Amino acid sequence: MAGEWDPEWNSTWEDEAALRERRGTVSPDWGSPRADLCNYRRGYPGKVEPDSEEMPNLQFYQNQCPFKPNGLRIEAVLKEWRGDYARLEQNHSYIQWLFPLREKGVNPYAVPLTLREIKALRADPDAMKRFCKAYRLMLDFYGIELRDEDSGEVARAPNYKERFSNLNRRGHNNLRITRILKCLGELGYGRFQAPLVRFFLEETLVHKELPNVRHSALDYFMFTVRDREQRKELVLFAWEHFPDKGRFIWGPRDLLRRRAERGSENHGATNVGQEREQVARVAVGKEAGSHGNLASDRKGREHYGKETRDKDEGIRGRRNGESLDVKDERDREQKKGKIEFLECLPCTGGKRGKHLHKKDIGGQEGHLSVKGGREGSFRDRLTGKSTAKKKQKKPWR
Repeated sequence: MAGEWDPEWNSTWEDEAALRERRGTVSPDWGSPRADLCNYRRGYPGKVEPDSEEMPNLQFYQNQCPFKPNGLRIEAVLKEWRGDYARLEQNHSYIQWLFPLREKGVNPYAVPLTLREIKALRADPDAMKRFCKAYRLMLDFYGIELRDEDSGEVARAPNYKERFSNLNRRGHNNLRITRILKCLGELGYGRFQAPLVRFFLEETLVHKELPNVRHSALDYFMFTVRDREQRKELVLFAWEHFPDKGRFIWGPRDLLRRRAERGSENHGATNVGQEREQVARVAVGKEAGSHGNLASDRKGREHYGKETRDKDEGIRGRRNGESLDVKDERDREQKKGKIEFLECLPCTGGKRGKHLHKKDIGGQEGHLSVKGGREGSFRDRLTGKSTAKKKQKKPWR
């Protein structure tokens, strides 16, 4: 879309056009792609419907006739062509039949969709099931999968790298995607439009996986979305992630800047509210831990990760039922790979007091005192060497 932003061409911000001064506006050219998209979103005003009673697009989706020229019926396409990426890439006749529009395409054998056909297709549940399968078929071809049929949420497919590579190399697929987006709006699946466009905006502007699709995503995909509020959100998302704000021409820059600033302020206020709520929860948890029973006290300590004092045992800095000096000693011994620690259970060897019971790989057992007053460490028993400091003899006087 070359030139300056023009509300008459995209109709996204036309209700807010008074908020900015129009500069360098060119009169609409109804042969241009932007004007055609605007014409599509407005339902082709003034378009004359044909007098023919035939409905070939409906018959195709009812599996009564093949697509033309030299095509197959819809059921055969859905069963035999899924995963056949070479055929989906090289055949250029089927796309106008899978996703018909109220405008002519490059296939002279494909008949434009009529309002009567749209009404009949929407009323046929079997035809709509086949349409959803056709949508999934093409998404798979592009390395995308439909996660939620109610919301239209999409995500990368497992084979997305291979399919993204093809999409970057074959530019005619951008035209196909524009057609698919338009057809979604015609056949009652407008809720699928914005999620798919958002996906392509993220992959082009944020992840930069589809650089050769960026032009089409900004110029065409965004403006196939008929819901104006959703379209505004998409334009705002594109503005926020566009690298050169001064060259952004898909919406009024001043207005987008103000909306982005308001969004940041609201986000900051939300974060402050969340922090206050978290502080309040912590305070409530502390109070419950101090006045509740032992179970609630232990739960509160584990939830908030606070170090508490166990006055009955005389152990300070208690963390998860184990004193810090025992934990440090355990870590040092485990790194040497010589011993394994057992749970701190009542000792059968008769040793009293808080201690850690452990044994080496060979089965020898020993005890480690919590307070550090031990008769030689367990390492001494393993190595046969004493690491305890020897008492220095006082000089004879």
